[in-house]
Amino acid sequence: MSPGHEESRPRQESGSVSSTTQHGTTPDDIALLAHPRTAYRPSPLQREKRFRRTNNQINTLDEAIITACSTERPVTLRGVFYRVVSAGAVDKSEAGYQAVGRRLLALRRDGRVPYSWITDGSRLIYKPESWGHLDQMLEDAAEASERDVLRSLIGGVR
Repeated sequence: MSPGHEESRPRQESGSVSSTTQHGTTPDDIALLAHPRTAYRPSPLQREKRFRRTNNQINTLDEAIITACSTERPVTLRGVFYRVVSAGAVDKSEAGYQAVGRRLLALRRDGRVPYSWITDGSRLIYKPESWGHLDQMLEDAAEASERDVLRSLIGGVR
């Protein structure tokens, strides 16, 4: 043992003879390790068992998602989730929301739910300015030209 380190095990009483190995284990330690019932004890904490849906439950969930999407489209994931909760296919919980999201993604990738049925209002959409008719575009161009002329005049007057 290196100097300055204290032993973590209580010292044996004087008079008893016990040999230690190079790593500091005693024959009593080795006996404990050799007897599995005393060497390992399960944790007293009980973890909640993981819930897995059966194939029938997954099919029911998929059908509820498809019905929700086809009834009101385009719809957000959140909207699909609340409709599926109302149908009783999942619980209103974070785990239920994640399950609907995973299944919706799988259904979209499989082609059972078209991508156009789902919308994401939180995403920014960048698109060039567009007009419905040529007349609207020409009017906007003329107004922009007038504004540029006025800005140049105001800027020159200062």
